[in-house]
Amino acid sequence: MKDRRLFYLASFVFIGALFLVAAPLLLLFVFEATPTQDYLSGSKALFFFAAAMTGVVAIVEFLAMFFNHDAKWFTFALALCIFLSMFFSPEAQLVYGVDKEYEAVFDIFYYLCIVGSMASYAIFLVGDFSVALKKQESVILILISIAVLISYIPLRLFGLGEITIYPTIAFGLLFDVRAIYHIYKGKRINAVFILASAIHFAAMSNLTIASNYQMGLARYPAYGVASMFALVSTFFFVSIYILFVAGVIKNAERSQKFEHEVEALQAVVLQRQINPHFIFNALNIIKTTYQISPEEGERG
Repeated sequence: MKDRRLFYLASFVFIGALFLVAAPLLLLFVFEATPTQDYLSGSKALFFFAAAMTGVVAIVEFLAMFFNHDAKWFTFALALCIFLSMFFSPEAQLVYGVDKEYEAVFDIFYYLCIVGSMASYAIFLVGDFSVALKKQESVILILISIAVLISYIPLRLFGLGEITIYPTIAFGLLFDVRAIYHIYKGKRINAVFILASAIHFAAMSNLTIASNYQMGLARYPAYGVASMFALVSTFFFVSIYILFVAGVIKNAERSQKFEHEVEALQAVVLQRQINPHFIFNALNIIKTTYQISPEEGERG
């Protein structure tokens, strides 16, 4: 069990480093050249496909709230935020042909969607993995979130939105460290937590890459990145669904096996209850027969 926990912990660290460090640094070099028209056409096709996939996930999560008593509203909120973020991403601005003067508005809504997905992930950990937060921690968490959200809008309108983005990511990472320590210590770390964390890291990585462009670290937006991260998130959602279905099937098999064992035990108990009664009744019959007719009792 401890080896499995260490494997999950290593996976958490690896996925976080991959999305938050390797991917943004790599894309700073990959997207230095001016994209060709063929590349842009392919990016648009990928964008609409990714948007459709995330839309399907959001619909599945919405329907699950009505048909599955274990489904929670915050997983739907997470899927919905990822879906909506697609339509305000730098890639969406390319697809729509957004004018320069409206880019700030798109960036603001994009930021709100990503932060919404991060908040949904945090609520998911608190609700499903019992990440205990003290009252002071909860108050600080809420106050910082409100302050960051309020400060980003005016800062972005003046072209200084990245001042808020990196503290947002750092704040998310601090919560991740707090959560992974609590979950690992409580022996509740599992594959579902790792997959949910991967979605969270993908969202933050998407935000980092968009911020790199706003700061001028990349000359062009990372076309196709929002779509790829949306598809990656969809993959992780589907993986969680597969684990859920596998868990349901495994529990059904366990339940069926348990029922068979219960039936077998009931049969054994019933047999043990019947045997003494049978012997007792037989002895009573012999006794009664002897009392009525000793000769017939001896013949019996």
